[in-house]
Amino acid sequence: MKHRWGLGAAAAVLAIAGAGAHVHAQAKESVEVTSKQILARMDRNGDGKVSEEEFRNAMMRRFASADVNRDGVLSDDEVPTHSVVVQNSESSGGQVKLEDYSASLKTVFDQYDADRDGQLAGDELEKLAQARNALKEAK
Repeated sequence: MKHRWGLGAAAAVLAIAGAGAHVHAQAKESVEVTSKQILARMDRNGDGKVSEEEFRNAMMRRFASADVNRDGVLSDDEVPTHSVVVQNSESSGGQVKLEDYSASLKTVFDQYDADRDGQLAGDELEKLAQARNALKEAK
């Protein structure tokens, strides 16, 4: 009896995981990001703003998760098509090296920090979300 339950439970877990992956893949392809989502992902201290450090840390986590083969380079299918940072750090071969990506983070942050207060909030986050969505639509 335990054996049947174990197999049934395993099948259920696999079915749920497969369905979740399918939904996640669809969501990744079709859902636009909002400024609220960006804030929720990046604002680690909960002050309603994204500091330069929070932005850098979030984007470095994003690089690490995209670099599937862990070679320090985003290439081919690893390169996110909707990343405003990638747009500013892509090399001639279409690859993005970690050091180039890291170096472009301040430039990208400054591009959206309109009031130069070292924080992204409100309209600044909205412009970042719009830029990301525009890149996603263009590709």
